Amino acid sequence: MKIKLVLLFLMCIVYPTFSLGANNCAKNEELRFQDGTIGCASEYKLFTVKLKSAPEGILKLIPTDLSTTPGSFQAFQVNSQFSIAANKNYARCPIENITWYSGSRNVPSARFALNQCDTKLKERALEKNLNASDCGCEVIYEASVNGPNVPFSKNQFAEKVQLWLSFLQDYPSLRNQFTQEEFDSNKRFYAEYKNRMLATGVVAKPPENNPPIALGNTVTQNSSANDKNKIGSCSFKTQIKLNDGSLDCLDDYPIASHIPKGETTKLIDQVSRSAYYVISQSKSSQCIAVRSRASFGGGQSGTTYVERKNEDLRIEALADCKAQGCDDCMITVRDGYALVAKNIIIGSNTSRANNSQNSIQSPPNSEQKVQLLNDEKGRLDLARLEQQKDREQKLAEEKRVKEELGKIAQQDREQKELALKQKKDAELQALAEKERKLAEEKRLQMEMAEKLKTEREQKLAEEKRVKEELAKVAQQDREQKELAQKQKKEAELQALS
Repeated sequence: MKIKLVLLFLMCIVYPTFSLGANNCAKNEELRFQDGTIGCASEYKLFTVKLKSAPEGILKLIPTDLSTTPGSFQAFQVNSQFSIAANKNYARCPIENITWYSGSRNVPSARFALNQCDTKLKERALEKNLNASDCGCEVIYEASVNGPNVPFSKNQFAEKVQLWLSFLQDYPSLRNQFTQEEFDSNKRFYAEYKNRMLATGVVAKPPENNPPIALGNTVTQNSSANDKNKIGSCSFKTQIKLNDGSLDCLDDYPIASHIPKGETTKLIDQVSRSAYYVISQSKSSQCIAVRSRASFGGGQSGTTYVERKNEDLRIEALADCKAQGCDDCMITVRDGYALVAKNIIIGSNTSRANNSQNSIQSPPNSEQKVQLLNDEKGRLDLARLEQQKDREQKLAEEKRVKEELGKIAQQDREQKELALKQKKDAELQALAEKERKLAEEKRLQMEMAEKLKTEREQKLAEEKRVKEELAKVAQQDREQKELAQKQKKEAELQALS
């Protein structure tokens, strides 16, 4: 009893406000903030605005049968069935971005939502010519029954929601969901937010006419006007920052029109379509290779993951370059940064090498045939290795998903078996109770019958006794009458004599 009282006391200390009066919203619509206050999701436009991916609003996507295990925004409890992640740094990364993930009781929805949000946000940062390293997401809501489901105070959450809305309302298809008062209020709020961030030094005031740059690049304020004019004609994805800090257009380099061996498109086209790329060249630019990725998907994100994938691109680009017969291959450009001197990137034999690929060549001799076969074999080996690697990754992912689904199925089976067992136990208990009641009723009936029989026998015995007594009284009356008559006759006879 003492232990129960202590536990109850501790619960009151940890969640003092949650135990106070009920609010007017459903359990799955409650917002329990980190500061102990409670609100309703329907009070925030974040949950009610109608989006293309949530036609009835995010509120309708929150499960009604939530797990009873509290969520944890640090450990990502597997019991969290619905989570929302959003941009956490509008000051340095002014992009509207929000992602939600609805899982089961055995899938960590917070981790999935966060990874998807991070990946999408960084890709959009590249499209908008922003430094993707300044962009990241955070979990702002994680569905649970007990404990906080919003990892911020009520005021902090309101600010994050309004920041998101101030970007969202600019979409023409969503404008009609905002009143003019809401629209103006959000605009004023964002303007005040930007001024506050600038005043506190959270984000530095950008220099005027700052030219666009690729991922990870920065431009100093002393960049020359010549550099600014030079890069104005090319996409931010094909700009490179040289060792001296100046910017240049990769489009203007001879390697831009080069078609790497085994490829069908120009190098510059591959770079312009990618978010991450690595260029490898020999010193003479006789051998050139490029490896690129539009994005690093697979449900993962984060600096370590991207660095690991970039390292894979570096290794593959070097291997492709060396497979062309050059031993002096090096990485020259990586994600918008020149890693070597400009003259090495320009090279001396690039045009000749590119022209020789596209021109009619004389038939190769036997030694050249052997070399070509070896080159082709090396390229095919690399392609096979890459395919094998992709297959292994796919199989590993499929195995992981199957294992997760197997665990979910196993837990569902166990829950069903437990529910069935509990149902059978309840039925057996109900049957035993019914039999007990029937036995009790039978006992009472037997007792009643025995009592009635006894009463009947007693009544009959009493009636018999009364009859016998009445018969005795009648007999005595007759005898007395007979005696009186006899005495009368005797008296009469005596009188006559």
